[in-house]
Amino acid sequence: NCVFPVCVALSDEPGISWLNYSTLEYGSSMHSLGKAVRLRDQEFEPVLRQPVSSYTLDQAAASLGVPNHIKIDVDGLEKEILSGAASTLENPSLRSLLVELCGDNPGDQQAIENILAAGFKIWNIQEKPRNEFVNFAAHANYIFVR
Repeated sequence: NCVFPVCVALSDEPGISWLNYSTLEYGSSMHSLGKAVRLRDQEFEPVLRQPVSSYTLDQAAASLGVPNHIKIDVDGLEKEILSGAASTLENPSLRSLLVELCGDNPGDQQAIENILAAGFKIWNIQEKPRNEFVNFAAHANYIFVR
């Protein structure tokens, strides 16, 4: 009774947007919100497009409460989600954040600086294995804690 899936998206702006599915296989990844692109702007032809409501993380936290722990792993939209999360990141109830970022990307580097400025420190950086979509340096899971 404490976990309930809903078909909504997180981004930097609220509204209605397209959720682009790269495949319909269970457990798959590389879907996108808005434009049909994978990491580093690799365009793809969606097998399905579905309109979804989009909210900022701050809006979601205001409605549902600020969580203690957040994991953001969304294949390329991480910095947009984080730019809609300033109040949530500042809230001391949030104790940890795991987010997949690319440390050599200027937008991702700015996101890291914003997280650190909100009172977090980097606890661990776990580099991601390379594959057909992720084949660039500095792509890692960053774990931040207060």
